[in-house]
Amino acid sequence: MACIPFFLMATYFVTAQTWGRRRFLQSQRMGELFVRTVQEYRQQGKFLLHDYVVMPDHVHLLITPNIAIEKAVQFVKGGFSFRAGKEFGLTGRIWNHRFDGKTVEDWQAFEAVRRYIRRNPVKAGSAEEESGYEFSSAHSTAELDDVPEGLKPLNLQEVGYHG
Repeated sequence: MACIPFFLMATYFVTAQTWGRRRFLQSQRMGELFVRTVQEYRQQGKFLLHDYVVMPDHVHLLITPNIAIEKAVQFVKGGFSFRAGKEFGLTGRIWNHRFDGKTVEDWQAFEAVRRYIRRNPVKAGSAEEESGYEFSSAHSTAELDDVPEGLKPLNLQEVGYHG
């Protein structure tokens, strides 16, 4: 597999919805499986993972893929679907065919997307505070990659960045 040179890498805000907005991802076991799936592809070097949230009928990812964005999302969605079928006997379509992937151009956009992702469960009433939602990068168990070099401000402390 060919890797994209660092200078060509881009960071994306990805949203993927379940088929028909069904609440396939609402159970503990499905949330855990999705996070495990994303972490496995991260560890394989398919992408850098900066933030994520798993909601009952959609997911948000903030990633910097080392492969084409379409391929990275295909790994995540397809890998999750395969594992859900194998581990839980889930059959049929889980995901909508399409996904929304917006390029994150600068530090301000990166931070805005990060806030949006982390605030999603609170806004939806699934948690009282960001860190209280288990299937989110705001949770203390989340393993994340650092801000991509090209998006970092010159001084992270100056802008109040705390990881």
